[in-house]
Amino acid sequence: MTLEQHQTVEATESQAHYSPEEAGEILRIAAHLQDNTITAEQLRAIAREAGVSDENLERAIQQYEQSRQAEANKQQQRANRKRRLVIWGSLSALTLFFLLLGSMSFTVRVEPSAISHNTTAHQPVNPIPSEATVLVSSRATTVYKVEGRIGETIIIGSVDGRYHVVGTHFRKVNFASISPTGKHVMLYDSETGEVWTVSTDGQALQRVARAGELLQYGSDYMAVDENNPFAGWYTDGDTDVLMIRLQGGRTASIRLSAE
Repeated sequence: MTLEQHQTVEATESQAHYSPEEAGEILRIAAHLQDNTITAEQLRAIAREAGVSDENLERAIQQYEQSRQAEANKQQQRANRKRRLVIWGSLSALTLFFLLLGSMSFTVRVEPSAISHNTTAHQPVNPIPSEATVLVSSRATTVYKVEGRIGETIIIGSVDGRYHVVGTHFRKVNFASISPTGKHVMLYDSETGEVWTVSTDGQALQRVARAGELLQYGSDYMAVDENNPFAGWYTDGDTDVLMIRLQGGRTASIRLSAE
């Protein structure tokens, strides 16, 4: 470009007019090309050259800072929401895990070689912990309870070396009874008032009654006794029948599956 052409361009540019938005964009591009930041004092000097009063510039700076702070707050709130969602998701997954664990029963097999010949059904061996309490026992079955942080675990041991661990549904099981056929165990949770039954192979765990709730008695419904719901067992052929004491001294019979 010749000197004359350069002077012509400068003259043309000196007569050009730009809106405030255009001026701001040009300054932004210039600062970017310079690869440097502009101090507040330099910004004031530029504004004075552009005919902007100090008062309006200060107001503009305040508005910009407020807008930047508001955007930073929004980003922080989004990050906090995302963190809370992750935490709640983890807690929900953990809660579901414990609920599923509580609804399961499983069997641990102990090889006969690991059991002393002097061991009887009344003498607990691994995996029975030393702090386990015997609730009830027979020649073929022993029922233990182990206290934990979130409840009590019931373990049913058999003379063949099998141990069936029943999920942690229980709060305070202080009484248990084995049916006449030896196929079922009744568990009474005194803290919740619930009566549970489970087969001696650790399967078919079910809550059959609770103190104060209604059970069918003939064509009517009567409340379960709140002091001692368990009334005993009897058999009907090969079927175990559990008797539940009702208020007024009557009893309701619950037939349990033979399996």
